[in-house]
Amino acid sequence: MRAEPAPARYGIFGDIHGNLEALNAVLESMQSEGVTHYACVGDIVGYGANPVECVEKVRALDCKVVLGNHDAGVVGRTDVRFFNSAARAAIEWSMEVVDGTSATFLSALPYVARAERFTLVHATLGNPEHWTYIFSPFEAESFFRYQEDPVCFVGHTHTPCCFSTDRLHAFTRAQRVSLKPGAKYIVNVGSVGQPRDGNPLASYAIYDLADDSVRFVRVPYDIPAAQKKIIEAGLPHILAIRLERGK
Repeated sequence: MRAEPAPARYGIFGDIHGNLEALNAVLESMQSEGVTHYACVGDIVGYGANPVECVEKVRALDCKVVLGNHDAGVVGRTDVRFFNSAARAAIEWSMEVVDGTSATFLSALPYVARAERFTLVHATLGNPEHWTYIFSPFEAESFFRYQEDPVCFVGHTHTPCCFSTDRLHAFTRAQRVSLKPGAKYIVNVGSVGQPRDGNPLASYAIYDLADDSVRFVRVPYDIPAAQKKIIEAGLPHILAIRLERGK
């Protein structure tokens, strides 16, 4: 009798932002953690100095990927005037660098994707192209009604956390979250390449279907190397400084 395959163990990641050092460290961590499948919540490019290399790494995974606002800016799918000056400078620089296969890949990304028992979107369900931020349970509440799957993985704020319809656990930054039957969850996986929660370590999440849990993982990487590349590319120095501050 053929044995049933083990339940999938998903590595969910995003907000890479052209940071190749961080992405390499995260992919290595996922391998050591026994991740069997991958999914990306977008913003592969922007801020960092290796947009093409990061796109190609993600594309090679052949996984579900959704469009982020920086991705959209680089390929002309959103107005760059809405970005702050440093972000806009990085997007405009990336426009000159990202072409060919990488640009075609980004241009074709959907706003929303569904996988095994979960949904991916960069910002929010319900007008995802508006790039709305979710910082609080109050803000999360209005988006649960758009959610068909138990879990929706997001990025955009660069802050790992979890919102839930379970009122006892409406908001948590716990390292591990056990998902309850009947509840819905919006899980922000944090940022691979530009964390904003005061912790400079790269962030991603593991969704383990075996026990229906989500665990946040933080990974050290070569921050000075990523900073050096940003400065040498002529990008705003604040984008390098933020890497060591994690905010």
